[in-house]
Amino acid sequence: MRYRRSLAFVFGAMMLAIGGAICFVAWEALDPAWQSPSDDGALLQALPAWVRVPFFLFVGGIVVLPGAMMLWAGLSNRTIVYADANQISSRTIFGRRRTLPWHAIGSAKYWRKENQIVLSPIGHGGIAEEIWDRKSVLIDVGMLAHSVADVERMIQQFRPDLTIVHGDSRDG
Repeated sequence: MRYRRSLAFVFGAMMLAIGGAICFVAWEALDPAWQSPSDDGALLQALPAWVRVPFFLFVGGIVVLPGAMMLWAGLSNRTIVYADANQISSRTIFGRRRTLPWHAIGSAKYWRKENQIVLSPIGHGGIAEEIWDRKSVLIDVGMLAHSVADVERMIQQFRPDLTIVHGDSRDG
């Protein structure tokens, strides 16, 4: 399963634009007389340029890198979710591929109003632990070119005994 290319382009371009704007502020902050447009930047104004510029570049890099990776995934039409008889794997927004053997999956939950499916290994607790432990497979159905029903059919094809339950949602 692959990204819906239009969404990958839009989100990648948005992240590149925001990161580019932050990097432009870093360029402007090289000037020793740099002033923040509002009083919100008073803390950074007091710092020397050799401290504030790397801060802006770091924040800009955090935004630019995933945006570039998503844009590249859309351009190259990379496979994001892959399943075979032995395992399922999904690539995260940061490019890391999470893989889980079918026999090791203990639960499957919808998260964030049926936009994402989390496949967790046996023996894990709450949804936050399942997502951030880097062992669970997170499938962002909203970004895929396939529907939720297609993803469910794929999971049921390999694990017919696994039911996808509605998990906790931070969105309410």
